[in-house]
Amino acid sequence: MHYPPAVDAGAGYVFRALAGDAVVQRLNMSQNDLRRGAESIPQIQDSLKLNKKLSYLNMSECRLSSSHAVPIAAGLEENQSLRTLVLANNLLEDAGAAALGRALVLNKGLRELDISGDEVGKTGCEAVAEGLMKNVTLEAINLSDNKLYDASAQALVVAVSQNAQIKRVKLGMNPMDVKYVASIEGYLRKNLARTKKEEQGEIVSEFTALSKAASKTVDLRSETEKVTKEKRRLKREVNADLRTLNEAMAHEDEGLAGLRKELEALTRRETQIDSEMADTDMQISV
Repeated sequence: MHYPPAVDAGAGYVFRALAGDAVVQRLNMSQNDLRRGAESIPQIQDSLKLNKKLSYLNMSECRLSSSHAVPIAAGLEENQSLRTLVLANNLLEDAGAAALGRALVLNKGLRELDISGDEVGKTGCEAVAEGLMKNVTLEAINLSDNKLYDASAQALVVAVSQNAQIKRVKLGMNPMDVKYVASIEGYLRKNLARTKKEEQGEIVSEFTALSKAASKTVDLRSETEKVTKEKRRLKREVNADLRTLNEAMAHEDEGLAGLRKELEALTRRETQIDSEMADTDMQISV
């Protein structure tokens, strides 16, 4: 296997830049000899703590040891954006796996973890199993090609039986009894079935909510139509009353006009009589 000889400064630069990056979502650092960079791995701790965008990180075949896994795990405790972490084919051993197991207790973002081919044994596997029991997001873990015997398998059986979130566990090339593998696979099938049932339940709940919303919309539309019809009816009644009032006022105006004409005629007649009386008085005096 070829490892690039001059990666110290480059890896350190990448991890420093990653801390404040808001664009990169996938980073593949595999097959780089990161053990040479005394500063690069501690820097990834800060990067994982601060970065909120990276979702995939591959550091497989980087000759990482348990001392490198500790700062990685520390960063993972606070990181909530990373979904897949690949640390396969390194030398993490029990101490490195134990650090990752403790990180799983606090991490609430990781979905897949690959620590296959990392020389993990009983102690490391038990720590990972304990982390799995308390983790609420991890769905898949690859532990194949390690040093996991029956005791490790039993710890994983308990973890998978208590955490329905776990759907995939790879255990190939481990010296454990196949009955434990079968037991784990049985619980994984139950977890998958349970998840499917929950998803179906969520779909039904969502459909029910949408149906209720649609029904409410129909009811509101019907009520709106009733209100609109009532407004139209009231408007027709008001218009009819206005027409009646206008007609009545028109009749009153006509009556007033007739009275006014009679009064004018009487006034003219009175003037005429006064004139006739004045002529009569003049004749008598003569």
